[in-house]
Amino acid sequence: MAGKGENRSRVAGVVLGALCLTPALAGAACAVCEASIQHYTTAQGLSHNAVVAMAQDQDRFVWLATRDGLDRLDGAQVSRYETLAGQSLRADSMTSLAVGEAGELWIGLRTHVLRRGIDGHVLAVELRHAGSESRSSTLLRSDHGDAWVGTTDGLLHVVSGDPLRLVDIDAFRGEQVLGMQQAAAGWQVISRRDGCWLRSIGSDGAVSGPAPAPCWASWIDADGAWLGDLGIFWKPGDPLPASDPDRGAPSRVLRWQGGYLLAGLSGAFWQSPSGEVHSLWPGLRTGLGRSPSEESLDALIDADGALWLATYAGAHRFDLGAPAFSGLDGGSLDRSLERRAVSDVEFFAGRLWVGSFGHGLLGWDRSNDDIRSWRGEHASALWRKQCGDYVWDLLALPERTGPGRLLVNARCALDETLALQTLAGPELPEASRASLVSSDGRVWVASIDGLYEIIAGGVWRRQPGRFEALVEAPDGAIWLAPAIHADGPADPFLTVYAPQTEAVRQVALPVGTAVHDMVFHRGVLWAASSDGLLRIDAQSGEVISHRAPLADAGRVFYSLFDDGLGAIWIGTNRGLLRFDPRREPAEQFRLYDQRDGVGVQEFNRRSHARTAERTLLLGGMGGVVGFDPQRAAAAPDPPEPRVVAAHVWSAGGSERRLELARGSPVRLNADDVSVTLEFVAPGFRRAGHVRFRYRLQGVDGAWVDDVGARSARYPRLAPGDYSFELQSGFEDSTWRSASAPLLLTFLPAWHESAWFRLPAALVLGLLGWLLYRWRVQRLLEVERLRTRIAADLHDELGSELAAIGMSTAMLASRGGMPERERQRLVGVAASAQQVADAMRDIVWYVNPHKDRMRALGERLHALARRVLGDGVALEVADGFAELDAGLPMMARRELHLICREAFANIARHAGADTVSLRLERSGDRLTIIIEDNGRGFDATQPGDINGLANMRRRAEAIGAELEIDSSPGQGTRVILRWQQRRGAAVRVWGRR
Repeated sequence: MAGKGENRSRVAGVVLGALCLTPALAGAACAVCEASIQHYTTAQGLSHNAVVAMAQDQDRFVWLATRDGLDRLDGAQVSRYETLAGQSLRADSMTSLAVGEAGELWIGLRTHVLRRGIDGHVLAVELRHAGSESRSSTLLRSDHGDAWVGTTDGLLHVVSGDPLRLVDIDAFRGEQVLGMQQAAAGWQVISRRDGCWLRSIGSDGAVSGPAPAPCWASWIDADGAWLGDLGIFWKPGDPLPASDPDRGAPSRVLRWQGGYLLAGLSGAFWQSPSGEVHSLWPGLRTGLGRSPSEESLDALIDADGALWLATYAGAHRFDLGAPAFSGLDGGSLDRSLERRAVSDVEFFAGRLWVGSFGHGLLGWDRSNDDIRSWRGEHASALWRKQCGDYVWDLLALPERTGPGRLLVNARCALDETLALQTLAGPELPEASRASLVSSDGRVWVASIDGLYEIIAGGVWRRQPGRFEALVEAPDGAIWLAPAIHADGPADPFLTVYAPQTEAVRQVALPVGTAVHDMVFHRGVLWAASSDGLLRIDAQSGEVISHRAPLADAGRVFYSLFDDGLGAIWIGTNRGLLRFDPRREPAEQFRLYDQRDGVGVQEFNRRSHARTAERTLLLGGMGGVVGFDPQRAAAAPDPPEPRVVAAHVWSAGGSERRLELARGSPVRLNADDVSVTLEFVAPGFRRAGHVRFRYRLQGVDGAWVDDVGARSARYPRLAPGDYSFELQSGFEDSTWRSASAPLLLTFLPAWHESAWFRLPAALVLGLLGWLLYRWRVQRLLEVERLRTRIAADLHDELGSELAAIGMSTAMLASRGGMPERERQRLVGVAASAQQVADAMRDIVWYVNPHKDRMRALGERLHALARRVLGDGVALEVADGFAELDAGLPMMARRELHLICREAFANIARHAGADTVSLRLERSGDRLTIIIEDNGRGFDATQPGDINGLANMRRRAEAIGAELEIDSSPGQGTRVILRWQQRRGAAVRVWGRR
């Protein structure tokens, strides 16, 4: 038995089912009495239960004028409007609604008329005229963009424009307009003043008439006939019928389903083409008078051909094109089942029998609405002992099996007189879990203690075991499912019993799978289980599991029923599923639940039956659901989606809502930080099952399929145009073609606009050019200064130092000079030479013509020759030109000084006879490698060895990396790496 059903509330709740099991009140055939009925009240979001007027626009929205606001329904949710154009729509202020040819909505108030355009813009005009302080609008009709308003004291023509303009029709001044209907060329109007009169208004505005008319005839049919009270016809020129002030004239008459719909304070009725009249409120009339919900204030035929009725108890929608799910009688029987877990349903002796777990057995006679109960406290001791209040199984035995009887739990029976009988045999089974009459007329019972056959004279056990369900195969074999316990099935296999040979075989089930019901559908065995729907090959035993790929679908399948139309109906723990194995896998399952008017949320195992009218009944937790499977097989197309509004938030925190007409773009300002697009799919068939997916071209890489989402939010994007695409579909169908894209434009800020960026770019370009010219000029001046300094040092100081050195050397070479004085002169000459060398280095540093890597290579080559002397072999290859790249003066100076220190260390300490010099350029890096084969040293020792700390400081000053690799007896390698600002191809100067 299934657990307690989940109770869920839906916005567009469907609270009334079909009338398919209830006979028409008039007793004749009623073509409209099996409609699916949707009921909208404040529980579904209406502003008030009293609905006074209705209209449907071109986008399929249904508008309801209530006593406390204006409501817009899209099928799944309600949007409420309490004020428009400064006019309150509350406190019973609205009287009528009409939709124009362009989709505009006209709203009649007691003192104003409003026109709401498709873009949401609202205009208002006040109903005032000379000689009267105010008027009360009673009727509103639209005509070619304008409107006609019938009031309590005249007829007004509302001319569209901004502002709206009122034109009085003088012929109706001071008269109460009772009815208006558009004719072939103009309008026909009935009004009251000293009697009732009929007038015609031509397309040119000319008024003809008046002619006498009955005051209680309040509507004009499209073919020109006047319809009065409940089927009385009158045409202009006929004698006036006798006036009856107590006769309730219908306030609305419409053609519907080939007949007439007459709705008024006396109720809502459908008059068939042959003249029979049927009430649309069966079961609501009582001896105390009519129910207030029967009083119909307005009526509407929507785009699907469904009828809407406005009442004091909400709006009702009668749809003959949608599947209709109902209870048994819409009254006392359904109420008696609300607290019962229905275990099985069966027809016998002209009654519908309903078994339940713990509440006994009910028998209902539809012809006289007689309900009888068989339950412990009301039944005999024999019933309590033999049958019990837990009714697991019902089976009506046909006459070909013997006397007609209704088996209850296969332990007792009721005959056609409803007398209780008991069964006899060598042993009685425990309560039957399932039973059937096989094709050869034999009666089989599956019980928790075996398979039994009921034959004349007794009950016989044919096969031991513990069984839950059974079904007959096309070859006559009986397939048995194992009994179910709290921990799962007792046996992990199906048992196949052949009555002809009594042979038994077994078919393995998936581990832990509990089978609740089975059916052979087109030669294939299908099983409802805890693991979904199982397809079992009767020959090979192969088991394939099918699960509904629907988010809201139940996962435990309790009952199966072959509808004879190619599909299987499944009762689950969360509604009904229709499975069609002929369809593509993604579309095989269709879900019906409370959103479709299914009053039972959770169904029970094998609780199903079919009426003589081919209505399918399924029982569950709290009732029985009836429906026509053929009618339910028709699937509507997904409704067309559209974006209805945009919520925009600005940087300052303000918010605004933009209502969008079809195809209108959304333009966002530079200070708007985000936008939320609201979308709907107006439609009233399977509205709760509609899903959406969307994408913003250039932002969303793929479709966004957000289950349940009805809006999409985007933050501030880069300025430009974006295309928003939207698709709708049912959860069990393919996607509908995308609607027309919505253009979304993010406007640039003033500093992002083209008119600003172009002049700004020109100004910045000019400033950059001026700065570049100034920078080049400054660099040229510095280079000229450096050139002049180098020339002055070389020409003036260099020549003076050279002269000093030469003079002192000559003096020191003269004979007769004391040795002490000669040594002094030699020292002076040496100092002059050192100063000259240092000056030549300075001149080389500041000379801008030497800011090249090639110049550094040449300088290092000459430096190595001078410092190392002739006793050391210097290995340097040509290749100066390959390093012809820029080198800043400071980097050139520090690199030169670091290398000079390295060469000096080799000359003083290394004792090397071979030294190599190598320069490499790779990408944006210059590498200098100096290597000797001298005695080396321990580079890991702390302290300043051979000026290494000074070398490292110089390297850090220019961002260079200094690496010294040496060990005693292994020579020394100095690697100096300096990163250039600009990359270049690999260049190598010097090879070993």
